[in-house]
Amino acid sequence: MNFALGILLLIGVAGSIVELKRKHILSSLKPLEMLLLSSILEIIILILYLIFSNQFFPIIQQLRLKINVPVLLSSILVVCLVLGSAFTFSWLTKREKISTLVPVVSIVAIIFTFFGGIFIYNEKWQRKDIFAIILLIVGILILKSN
Repeated sequence: MNFALGILLLIGVAGSIVELKRKHILSSLKPLEMLLLSSILEIIILILYLIFSNQFFPIIQQLRLKINVPVLLSSILVVCLVLGSAFTFSWLTKREKISTLVPVVSIVAIIFTFFGGIFIYNEKWQRKDIFAIILLIVGILILKSN
């Protein structure tokens, strides 16, 4: 098996575990509480990793040299989009069936990423890619049908 495919499969399994645990956590916490707790834990774990790997100060130095107004504004936009979608997704996860919610969100992300790669980054595509996108759209329609 291709090494990259194996890694992608592991990431997919980890992602499904995350969604199942998120649904479990949301039975006790409100979406905003879970988002705050997750963010705090993520930053603590990241800082500890950087400190113990002796990379904290070098990365801070490099980051300081690379930040400019466009990078800062783009980063702020990304953070707002991530937080907004994470909050909304948590709110929906608490109220909806994750067995259909997660696949639909994943498919929509795949479709928009595909077209973004083509139109923004001029990535090449093949007929099989368009066929796969059509199948994904059909999948959404099937999942959302009664």
